Amino acid sequence: MDFSICNKLSEGIVKVLEQTGKKALIIASSDMTHFESHKVAEEKDKKAISKIENRDALSLDETVRQEQISMCGVNPVTVMLLCCEKLGAQKSELIEYKTSGDVNGDKNRVVGYARVIVT
Repeated sequence: MDFSICNKLSEGIVKVLEQTGKKALIIASSDMTHFESHKVAEEKDKKAISKIENRDALSLDETVRQEQISMCGVNPVTVMLLCCEKLGAQKSELIEYKTSGDVNGDKNRVVGYARVIVT
């Protein structure tokens, strides 16, 4: 999806929340970089994670595409960030970053994983 569709989806989600007056926990799930070396994955993922930490959905979308980061869930994360922005999120925090190489020891072809909380 392109960014404009992510934005429209976030507008719909926020509109429903506002109309119902209900609160919601919005969760987006995604791996980060896939099947590159540990070093390359960390470098690429730091670029994407910094955009998430800054709650900058447009820059996340652009960075993932320009840097060819194989983050499979960039669209859900973009929508989540846009919803959080529209709902008044003020901060985000990187809880943990690891690659599969940190777990299994094979640092030649890893998958990156990050946990970030946006409030």
